[in-house]
Amino acid sequence: MSKIKIVSLGIFVFLSFGFKKSTVNGIYVKSISVNYVDLYITTVIAVDCDDFDRYFSEEKQSKIIVDSTQINKIVVYINSAKIVGKYSYQDVDTRIKFELKFNNDSIETICMGKFDFKRGNMLYNNNDSLITQLITVKK
Repeated sequence: MSKIKIVSLGIFVFLSFGFKKSTVNGIYVKSISVNYVDLYITTVIAVDCDDFDRYFSEEKQSKIIVDSTQINKIVVYINSAKIVGKYSYQDVDTRIKFELKFNNDSIETICMGKFDFKRGNMLYNNNDSLITQLITVKK
């Protein structure tokens, strides 16, 4: 094979896999809006997802992640999380609430506690790497 063909093939492979976009169900994630509080903040009751913004209105911090490398890491963690089960009656004690914003203008909201997160009607195991990616990424 000539050198030109080898170099062209190498560039094609790099472009095909090196710039892989972050997708969920085939839809590109363009940004992630994160609202969070200290994971160990004490509350009298468990805070469900719908009450997060109201309950933590003064304590919460916010950031928007637009860096594609960081978005990709977060999406990989979310998509590879292990299912705890389908507990539609059970809510997460929410400390992090984030929204995946897609290029088709749809939004998916995910609520997360110290140990698990709720996505749709499913509970998933949390991991420290996902939490770190969400709350330590620079604004």
